[in-house]
Amino acid sequence: MLIKHTNLLTKGSMKKIFLFVFFMASYCMTAQYASVHYIAPSPWQYWSNANEIVVSTKEAGTVSVELRKSDGTFITTFNVTANNPVSYRFLGSANSLSRNNTGTNYSDRGLIVSASAPVLVNMRNIASDTSGTSNLNIKGNASLVSFGDEGRGLEFRLGYYRSSYTGLATGNPIYSVMAINDNTTVTLNGVVMTSLNAGQSRLFTAAMGALLTADKAVVVNVGSYGDTPQTCGGNGEDGTVDQIAPVNVLGQQYIVVRGSGTSGAGANDPEQTTIVATQPGTSVQITNFNASGQQISTPLTYNLANAGSYQTVHHGDSNNQYSSSFIVSNNPIIVYSGTAVDCETDISTVMPIGGCSGTTNVITRKFIDYANGDLPYFGYILIESLTEPVYMNSQDIETLTGVPRVALGSTGFYMIRFNNNNIGNPLSIHIESLARLTTSIVQQGTGFSMSGFFSAFSDSPSPPAELSVDQCSTTLTTTSGMDPYQWFLDGQLIAGATSDTYVATETGNYSVRGERACGVTQLSAPVYVEINPCSDLEVNKTVASAQGDQAVFQIVASNLGLSNDTNVEVTDLLPDGYQYVSYTASAGSYDPVAGIWTVGDLDFGATETLLVTVTINPTGNHTNIAQISGTNTDTDQSNNSSQAIADYPTPDLQFSKESQFSVYYNIGDVIEYELVLENTGQIAINNIQVTDNNADLGSISPSAISVLNPGESVTVTAQHTVTLADIQAGEVVNQAIATADAPQGGTMAIVSDDPSTAADEDATVVAIQYLSDLEVVKTNNQTMYYSGTTTTYTITVTNNGPSDATQVVVSDPVPTGITDMSWQGNGQIGIGDLNDSIVVLSVGESVSYEVTIDIPVQFTGNLTNIVAVSSDVPDPNPDCPGCTDVDVECTTLGPTSLTADVIAGQFSDQAVVSAQASGSGNFVYWMDNGLLQYDGYFTNVPGGEHTIYVESVDGCGEVISVKVIVLNYPRFFTPNGDGYNDNWQLIGLEGQPDATAYIFDRYGKLLKQISTMSLGWDGIYNGHQLPSTDYWFKLIYRDPANNEMKEFRSHFSLKR
Repeated sequence: MLIKHTNLLTKGSMKKIFLFVFFMASYCMTAQYASVHYIAPSPWQYWSNANEIVVSTKEAGTVSVELRKSDGTFITTFNVTANNPVSYRFLGSANSLSRNNTGTNYSDRGLIVSASAPVLVNMRNIASDTSGTSNLNIKGNASLVSFGDEGRGLEFRLGYYRSSYTGLATGNPIYSVMAINDNTTVTLNGVVMTSLNAGQSRLFTAAMGALLTADKAVVVNVGSYGDTPQTCGGNGEDGTVDQIAPVNVLGQQYIVVRGSGTSGAGANDPEQTTIVATQPGTSVQITNFNASGQQISTPLTYNLANAGSYQTVHHGDSNNQYSSSFIVSNNPIIVYSGTAVDCETDISTVMPIGGCSGTTNVITRKFIDYANGDLPYFGYILIESLTEPVYMNSQDIETLTGVPRVALGSTGFYMIRFNNNNIGNPLSIHIESLARLTTSIVQQGTGFSMSGFFSAFSDSPSPPAELSVDQCSTTLTTTSGMDPYQWFLDGQLIAGATSDTYVATETGNYSVRGERACGVTQLSAPVYVEINPCSDLEVNKTVASAQGDQAVFQIVASNLGLSNDTNVEVTDLLPDGYQYVSYTASAGSYDPVAGIWTVGDLDFGATETLLVTVTINPTGNHTNIAQISGTNTDTDQSNNSSQAIADYPTPDLQFSKESQFSVYYNIGDVIEYELVLENTGQIAINNIQVTDNNADLGSISPSAISVLNPGESVTVTAQHTVTLADIQAGEVVNQAIATADAPQGGTMAIVSDDPSTAADEDATVVAIQYLSDLEVVKTNNQTMYYSGTTTTYTITVTNNGPSDATQVVVSDPVPTGITDMSWQGNGQIGIGDLNDSIVVLSVGESVSYEVTIDIPVQFTGNLTNIVAVSSDVPDPNPDCPGCTDVDVECTTLGPTSLTADVIAGQFSDQAVVSAQASGSGNFVYWMDNGLLQYDGYFTNVPGGEHTIYVESVDGCGEVISVKVIVLNYPRFFTPNGDGYNDNWQLIGLEGQPDATAYIFDRYGKLLKQISTMSLGWDGIYNGHQLPSTDYWFKLIYRDPANNEMKEFRSHFSLKR
């Protein structure tokens, strides 16, 4: 089958050339039934009345059939029905036609049978030794049952039923191959043998096990001009022929049944079988059975090391009809078998059994001889069921013949036997069952023999057929209802292609397999699909580099499509604005005269690059256009053209100016400018002069640059001193000018650009902020006062900037009710009101004043002192919370004395301390850094020295403190050297050097005497560590409350 579509794309339109497709309408367990049969030549020609074709169908209604020679020559047409298979005798005299010769390509020696619905085809040589026939033209008899779609393939392992060729006319089997598609290349063992167009064929000889392959589907036959096994004394020559099955449909399980050939197991006897391996490492086991189905020998194992290795055996028991051999292999194999009557032999390509192999329907006709006389035959049916009925012409065949099925050992297969007599010599033979069948009908007797297998290699899906055609793809479909599917291209699995349709985008042989209840099917017959290759060629042209008046164009050719493209060219003819210098190309060659870059092949996803170096002319067309084209149809022509321009070089001077800081604050500040000149062009710039009317005189450095080459830059510095006018304006606006010699004469000029803004060629603006944040802190370090006393204020004026302050005036009038005030500061002293002027107060500088006042005895109420500060420079934060100081009159004296005692809990963590203050007013107490409280009662005081404080609630008077000691001791210690609790020592006795502690064991033995000045006890006695237990101590100390000597006893624990 050929599916082909070719499109020519002209001015955006697509023109379809031709489309040819066959589609299988029905495909279920009847694989030898097909709508089209391609039959390769036999060793003889078909075009005589010594050849009969039997065509049958299982379809309802009438099926029309057409016969044509493989070159298309019409032969005949007829109708066939399920009840009436048709026998057609070809016209012409057999002895007037020579046999088909090897080594010659023929156009008309094959046969094509096409029908309106699937049919089964059986080609029969019925020459029957008619006068004038011989192996030079046609030697009868022989039979070939077409495999239909399953016979088409790409790979075949050649063979013959016997491996000794003695008695074969010409000394070799004859093979034939016929092409289904044009331009089919056929190879033998990897060497090209011939190229064939559709319908052409070639006969040839080859070694046993040879590998025949083709790049498109073909059909292949095997046979002989005449085969004379030597057992019969040189008698019994018959022509032989059968179709060879392609490797993709082969199985691993076969049964071969013996006919009535002459007994014997010699190398040239008629009943033999040859097994050919299709894969290396093939192991074949053969079990033989007698005619009763009983195993008659130990299974034999043959190891076939290589693909093409073969083994020839004598099947069955080598003597009796219906004896058989069960063949099982670990890899697919092809089995060629010879079936004979006496020495008249025909060859059969045995069909596999089990699984999805077999058919449920066989329809054919009786055998006849050249004179139309009936010929005897026997047959057998292999079935994998003990009970499923098989019907012959609608009658149970076992009932009809009286012969029950025979089990073949323990294989699970059964053989049903029949012959023409016990089925009533019917004209038509119609065998059917619900189970899968493999049927062989062998014509034997009256000096002739021919055989035919009726079955199916596997319930493969129908060959892929076209569903729809797109510009660059074909949607293929196959038999539905066989999920999951797997599609293959040229025998390779297509990942993800698992539905009953597939969109083909590549040319090649497509096949598909599916799955039925019986298991995974074999591959369908391959279909060669020719796809109009499409590409998406893209060209991209850029200026890769430019230096001076030379430029390099980069042209990148890419294939963005899904198909490889050939004869890819890029047209890139330089316009008159350029002069060609040189080129480099990653592929192909560039002709600068024609302006054509011959890229050649460009695979999909690939890119190639061309670099063309040119000289740029001062005048002319500088638009350089590249265009790409290839052999394939281009699906997107919008990217087939690209252009680039390399302009004649012109000077390109970049000029920027920015200040060191964005804001300045004082008159006299010097603004530092950085000016950068950069040549981003392709030619040197000469005699550059930099001027700036706002720069300080002589501050531009350098002001002249003699030459600035391409890619170079130079940094120029300039200064501007802030003036009063700048302060008043609030900013400094500054822009420099650079002039240089123009390349073609004259002068060019450029103004500086502020790089910190988005605008181009804008002036550099620096903000001037004239502000002084004056901070005043005034304090006399008190909040209360007593009448009749003196207090001193400190007034500090600080300039927090950002500008220096000038003419800072400090004013502090004598507070109301005060008569005596004096002051000093800023190098000045005075009596009465403070009024002073600071000429300049720089940023960060401070000036302090001390103001002293005498508070009269009769003064009452709040004492308020207010200072005011001003300057000629604006203050951004005029609020002055520190300018006012207010003291409140004290009416009490505060605490005058403080005592504290431990009143409970000495030598515990819950000591109670009581403190008592005397004086006038209300008091607050606190211990150490603790919280304030209104009483002097403290609980849960830990051991050690503590300080208790007291002051007046209103702040009058002084803060008085007293120390109190709480005695305590550790309840345990752990002398393990970790730095924590390694020594036992008393707490709170640091101030009693005469206090002494005596440590005893439980028996009263003195272990250690320690003072408060020592580190304590480390748990060691006489150099030995004492054990973990309780120890007792006696303490002699002074009571901190009354200084009396006291004694305290208790115990503690040592833990290790």
